[in-house]
Amino acid sequence: MVGGRAMKRILIAVAAIAVAACQKELVTPAPVASYTAAIEICSDTRTFTDASLQVKWSEGDCVSLWDHRQNADRYKISDAAVGNDCGPLELASAGTAGGSELAANAAYYPYAEGLTCSSDFVIEGITLPAVQEYAAGSFGTGAFPMVAVSKSADDHDLNFRNVCGVLRLALKGTETVHTIAVSGHAGEVLCGGAMVKAGFAEDPVITMTGDGRTVTLDCGAEGVCLKADEATTFDIVLPPVTFAQGFTVSVDGGKMELSTANPQTISRSGILRMGEREVVNRESIKILAIGNSFSVDAMEYLWPLLKDAGYKNVTLGDLYIGGCSLQTHASHLTSGAAAYTYYTNTSGQWSNVSGYNALDALASQEWDYISVQQVSGYSGIADSYEPYLSTVLDIVKARCPNAKIMWHMTWAYQGTSSHADFAKYGNDQMTMYKGIVDAVKTKVLTRDDISFVIPSGTAVQNLRTSVIGDTFTRDGYHMSYEIGRLLTAMMWARQISGVETSKMTSYPSQYKYSAETIAALKDAVEKAYQNPFEVTKSNYTPPTAGVGNEELRRIFTDAGYKLEDYKELEFAYTPYAFWNSTVGSVMTTRSNSTASNLNQFTATPMMTRADLPNGTVIVLKTGYQYRPEGWVSLSQKNSSATRPGNVTTQIVTVNDAWWGSFTVRAFNLAFKGNPGLSEAQMATLPQCIAFFVPKQHTVDEYDLTKYDKVELSITNNAYYQSTTGTPSMLVCAANGSTAKNLVQFAATQIFSRSELPDGTLIVVNPGYQYRPEGWVSLSTANAVADRPANVTTPCVVVDAAWWGKFNYRAFNIAKAGNPDLSAAEQAKLGDNFAIYIPKQ
Repeated sequence: MVGGRAMKRILIAVAAIAVAACQKELVTPAPVASYTAAIEICSDTRTFTDASLQVKWSEGDCVSLWDHRQNADRYKISDAAVGNDCGPLELASAGTAGGSELAANAAYYPYAEGLTCSSDFVIEGITLPAVQEYAAGSFGTGAFPMVAVSKSADDHDLNFRNVCGVLRLALKGTETVHTIAVSGHAGEVLCGGAMVKAGFAEDPVITMTGDGRTVTLDCGAEGVCLKADEATTFDIVLPPVTFAQGFTVSVDGGKMELSTANPQTISRSGILRMGEREVVNRESIKILAIGNSFSVDAMEYLWPLLKDAGYKNVTLGDLYIGGCSLQTHASHLTSGAAAYTYYTNTSGQWSNVSGYNALDALASQEWDYISVQQVSGYSGIADSYEPYLSTVLDIVKARCPNAKIMWHMTWAYQGTSSHADFAKYGNDQMTMYKGIVDAVKTKVLTRDDISFVIPSGTAVQNLRTSVIGDTFTRDGYHMSYEIGRLLTAMMWARQISGVETSKMTSYPSQYKYSAETIAALKDAVEKAYQNPFEVTKSNYTPPTAGVGNEELRRIFTDAGYKLEDYKELEFAYTPYAFWNSTVGSVMTTRSNSTASNLNQFTATPMMTRADLPNGTVIVLKTGYQYRPEGWVSLSQKNSSATRPGNVTTQIVTVNDAWWGSFTVRAFNLAFKGNPGLSEAQMATLPQCIAFFVPKQHTVDEYDLTKYDKVELSITNNAYYQSTTGTPSMLVCAANGSTAKNLVQFAATQIFSRSELPDGTLIVVNPGYQYRPEGWVSLSTANAVADRPANVTTPCVVVDAAWWGKFNYRAFNIAKAGNPDLSAAEQAKLGDNFAIYIPKQ
């Protein structure tokens, strides 16, 4: 489904042209001088290909033939050779006599006056035309050169070899095509003067001596009428060339453009195929989204980018309900409920009307494209798509039979997102992304009524590998106003119109973008366009972390730590950037700020407790400092009083007190005192700090025959809350609780220090978590900051640091992310948690 119709993008694959031109051709002995032919035939000579791509001789084909001398005669194909790949040549006109003899006979197709052939069979005076004539199912007249050299002067068998290759296009639609132009992005020479080095049984080598950089296929005054349901092929002959930065194909001066930024090669005697594409008239375009806030994000900056693509009139519509799922869309489309806010844009400015009926929006325009999507939280759950997707599509097709239906593949949440639905994916970004891709492959690409997919989710994931990092959501899931929304709009423009990213120049004027940011955005979009269901690393990667820094390791080991018990956290840094938790949760960078102090800082990504678990050791070089910014929630700003201060301490150990009430932290790195930095100084900042994270143990490392498994007393639909007034009392229905979240948890009994001695193993299965509640006294509640956090580490070994100040501990068990559970799921909670005590 993907290769045939789904992505409507450039699918490049190289295949050999089966060319066996004139094997064992018979050249007649030197004829009498009276054998002549009209010169006008020269401009009409051509060859054609049959369905197997075998080159055949056509009526009127002529070649320049050097009959073992340096002056060429003009020979033509005999009637017996027409339509065949082999046949006799007949003298059409003799060249000027004289010149030194050649060691063998040579020939070049097509015939041209003034060609010369040296004794080492270098043919000069060749011109590859800048304009080629269209021929149905073939290449243009006289456009496909071939050359032959016999074994000796007495050998009249000429085996022609191809000099060039072919770019083959497959176009569909209702338009008429008049011209198709090809040019390389790196200015590659494609036409003009050339010379060819040939030899017996050798592949010819062409050297371009001209400077023509565009080859145009002329389809005639009447043009070629395309078909809507069957692709028409167009062949353009090009010299062997590697397009180092890709190339662009322009139809009728920009009616449609096909482009690739990846290197592509035209090989000698090869055909480079571009996948089927539809040619559309850029007079106008009308796009409607049936979506939610994610479609608002994607379309906000789309209008000017479509103008960049060449559309004279752009009409956009977006049917919006916040958090709307396919199920809700299906319900409202079926009932005709006036439940939507309808956003429209026909002039570059958005306006909206509330209480709108989606059926009226469908009927309001002759829509060219209509987008459909699933709500973000369920976008990676394939079972949530049907039967609702079919219901939506049936109604849309019935109301707008001529519109092409697109699927908007949305994005995974930021790695630190607090969105409730993130738990469906174990709060793991790549798990969510892979779920989205799998759902699209199984539920969308299998349908014939969805024309193509807009891979916004892949573009987002690609950009996360860049210097920008995982920082361009405004709340952990919606796109940021400056970077995220521009990225997704670029992806829509690229996928729908085919316009190359180099022509996208209209960016929101209220933001300032660095050249590197724009380059990273375009790189992410182009990579998603080429590989829509696979993450491709950015070409604009950030500086590397201080992993392996010997000075930091020495500080660490001198403090008594063992390297073999820890792993060094590795991640990307963003230079000229900082966080400010009193402003919000968006990184301040050169792309969104002109702050004068940007040259003082380098910023890390955000990190959760899972990234920096208790026991992590933060090591800092002397002369540097960091501010460990912290957020209770990404949607909640800190006050000035709660913003963490700068730290210059060489070694800091992460624990519950260090985390406090924060759920997310990030670091601003700087020289001590925050001086402005040179580029060289800025480059040293990632090497000033290291994070040593305790290695996670697994229960498989231990001989369980040396342990006794604790018999747990599990109470379902219950949990402890060590910060309440009665901290050791279970929160459950039996104790009078009506809390709605009881269905999320099961609780163990309370344990004393003597019951869980040092060396005890606490084990939890993947996909589950526990909170090891702790009390100094069972009659005294903890402060909020002292409540232990949830743990997903597979195996924790109890020691004095684990107990800390606590004398009693108990465990609240849940699925990762605390989802509500069915009775059957509740019954399994205790099976996914275990405690093993060393035998005495």
